[in-house]
Amino acid sequence: MAVMGIDLGTSGVRALIVGEDGVPLAEGRAPLSSPDRPMPGRMEQPAEAWWPQVERAVRQALQAYRADGAGKTSIGGGRAAPGAGPETQTGSEMARAGMTGRARPELRALSVTGTSGTVVFLGRDGRPLRPAILYGDLRAVREAAEVDAAGRSLWRRLGYRMTPAFALPKVLWVKRHEPAVWKETARVVHAADYVVGLLTGEAGVTSESDALKMGFDLLERRWPSEVLTALGVDPARLPRVVPSGAVLGTIGRWAAKRTGLPVGLPVVAGMTDGATSQLAAGAAFPGAWASVIGSTLVVKGVTRTLLADPDGGVYAHRHPDGWWMPGGASNAGGQALVERFGADRLERLSRLARFPSPYLVYPLAGRGERFPFLAPAAEGFVVPVGDPTGPAGAPPGPTSVPAEEAASGSKGEPGEREEAALFAGYLEGMGYIERLALERLLSLGAVIEGPIRVAGGTVRNRAWLRVRASILNRPLSVPAMPEAAYGAAILAGAHVLGQSVAAMVGAWVRPVEVIEPDPDRVSLYEARYRRFVEALRARGFLPDTWSSPKEA
Repeated sequence: MAVMGIDLGTSGVRALIVGEDGVPLAEGRAPLSSPDRPMPGRMEQPAEAWWPQVERAVRQALQAYRADGAGKTSIGGGRAAPGAGPETQTGSEMARAGMTGRARPELRALSVTGTSGTVVFLGRDGRPLRPAILYGDLRAVREAAEVDAAGRSLWRRLGYRMTPAFALPKVLWVKRHEPAVWKETARVVHAADYVVGLLTGEAGVTSESDALKMGFDLLERRWPSEVLTALGVDPARLPRVVPSGAVLGTIGRWAAKRTGLPVGLPVVAGMTDGATSQLAAGAAFPGAWASVIGSTLVVKGVTRTLLADPDGGVYAHRHPDGWWMPGGASNAGGQALVERFGADRLERLSRLARFPSPYLVYPLAGRGERFPFLAPAAEGFVVPVGDPTGPAGAPPGPTSVPAEEAASGSKGEPGEREEAALFAGYLEGMGYIERLALERLLSLGAVIEGPIRVAGGTVRNRAWLRVRASILNRPLSVPAMPEAAYGAAILAGAHVLGQSVAAMVGAWVRPVEVIEPDPDRVSLYEARYRRFVEALRARGFLPDTWSSPKEA
């Protein structure tokens, strides 16, 4: 038995084939252009650009899977992920030995994962009517307040409040500001739904996980027609919802011809990319938490009951096994690295970077934050460590050379060293936001047990993992294949084998390493984290009423 997981990300598509024992067997990758930001707070991408890259990634994976000498395939290769370095070996490399000479079992199912809160408006012919409004788009501020008021009792029972990052406010925004588009809209779907519709030929089916931010009632498992009607949104325009892990449909002839997938292959309902990355990291049991840094930072865990956030930054997916998966997604993350430094320079800068950086950085791409605090007007900043409340900027200054570079005699150009110092500040800034997120969850009553599971391409950078552990003052567990596509494959595998998702995670996900905090840096980063919080407060991003568990 083999299954496939497809991850439709912001910067690219990945198709991963996994065997019955959880070992990755082949992969395909295809890039996507960076999102458009037509004005502050907005983030769009043409949905039509996704499918050609899905075709490319799937065909590449199938070709590698079926080819003679499977050991030639290099899983986890290609362009480095944001912030990635070459130091930590994960399952991406470890699986190669297991691939060589393996028989190729039949592909039995696939599942698709995509970004949360991204919406696509389809016409009657199933084609997009406008660019997709992405997860990080925060234009719908007024609409979010209106949606939140219309369904306040339901949203509070579900443990959250509607924010501009959610899908339903974006739908209302289009209805109000682009009436011509809304008039022609036959169906509103999410990112993964659009791809699944092309794979199966049935547009307009989604998972409970994707439907969460559209306002789906996860307690009664239905669209709240009374709320939608009050907002003027016809529930018939929203997708049909099935539980994550259920079969959505099968591969149709049109998609089979274009991808090479077999006709009739079951397509299993996935979860959002944050949720599937959480599964891939091993956080599938109550008390377990994962932190995923990809294009954005996502912190998620498992609880036995709903975790309610009166400020609305935390929301909970239904766990396929009946528990809850609360968490939140920041707009800060790896996309800020790509936009500031360029994807082709990240690995080089990772090698040059030395910690600690002389800068405090809030690594926000675009404008607006959604978690661990809601601030539609928030903007990223770079300030000297000694002046966290001063004006933003990155004044040049002397920087030290990393020990490994000094030892090898390769110090880099002076300008490049200054860039590496700023790059290190961006990495540390992600750690500060990560800690702020965990402290927010603790303040809401979350139970966090054991190490934090880490996922996303950034786990390749061992030096940064040590810095993150020191900032959090918690150990980090590095799983073998901590990526969203692998989590999607877990869902497909659970369906084929008739296992619970937790059982699949227990059987497939294994830690490669546990990274402990550096005792010599914990106090240093404690002080710097406090300065970072001070900088957020001084700019009005973080409310004065916010306090960490230690301050409370």
